[in-house]
Amino acid sequence: MKAQALPPFPDCPAPAAARASNPAAREAQAIERLAALALDLAGLAIRPAKYPMLQARLTRRQRALGLPDLASYAAHLGRPEGRAEQGAFLGAVTTHVSAFFREPRQFDRFGSELLPHLIRRARSGRKVRLWSAGGAAGQEAQTLAMLVLTAMPDAATLDIRILTSDIDPAMTGLAQELSVTPAAAAAIPPPYRQRFVRPATDGSLRLSESLRPLLQFTTHDLHAPWPTPGPFDAIFCRNVLIYFALDHQERLCTRFAAALRPGGWLCLGHAEAPGTGASAALTSQGDRIWSKPEGVATTPARPIWERSA
Repeated sequence: MKAQALPPFPDCPAPAAARASNPAAREAQAIERLAALALDLAGLAIRPAKYPMLQARLTRRQRALGLPDLASYAAHLGRPEGRAEQGAFLGAVTTHVSAFFREPRQFDRFGSELLPHLIRRARSGRKVRLWSAGGAAGQEAQTLAMLVLTAMPDAATLDIRILTSDIDPAMTGLAQELSVTPAAAAAIPPPYRQRFVRPATDGSLRLSESLRPLLQFTTHDLHAPWPTPGPFDAIFCRNVLIYFALDHQERLCTRFAAALRPGGWLCLGHAEAPGTGASAALTSQGDRIWSKPEGVATTPARPIWERSA
């Protein structure tokens, strides 16, 4: 995420003495300001019921910076010297949930319906591009890599790339490590677990390095200008839209639809839909899968993970 210049937060309307004597009111106003900033920076819609969560997470950031309270933290974010903190701020307010083979019906259908077509495409010398957008620590993209490599053991020799992106650089770092906890590994079906999960020398678990050539990792704000809008053969953005304001959901799905290759899939979470604008360019396939019909224009661009060499 590129740091943005923000207008300074206005002073509270109450006199300074009154604010100082009512720290609870000052804190409540700061939380409202911080929720508004999350909406402004990343389209995150944080309801008042979530304010206690917001307060707990950001108090840790406030203390890490040595600031006395959240009002001071909010003011810091509004100053030029606070721009570097914006990434950590968004990382703190974003919910990071990911799991291997989560919502398995979509993965089942990807493997049986779309993947055979993508294999033929790759073997004919054409590009295959998949994107896990808002992919947290990378388990979604890593699941796709397991499916691709199982169906096509020589996939790393072909022009196949699976991008995973998240707004939080800490999540991107975890994805790159290919580490896996025992609890997370337990969600991987046994055939895939036996093939792709390995014990590390320190006693932890790691995913097989055979997955790495297929994977690319980036820190990226979905609402910022995209360095490349596609074309993608499939975009997985599941249980991400629910955290955004409705107008941001609509705009994002319209951009996803434009970035899909004809015949490509958009896979959303169980409580999500692409909205009116994007639906005009997509056809529902059930199971929260939408496809782009042949003949619909795709926005061409060079994929962001391709090397300049």
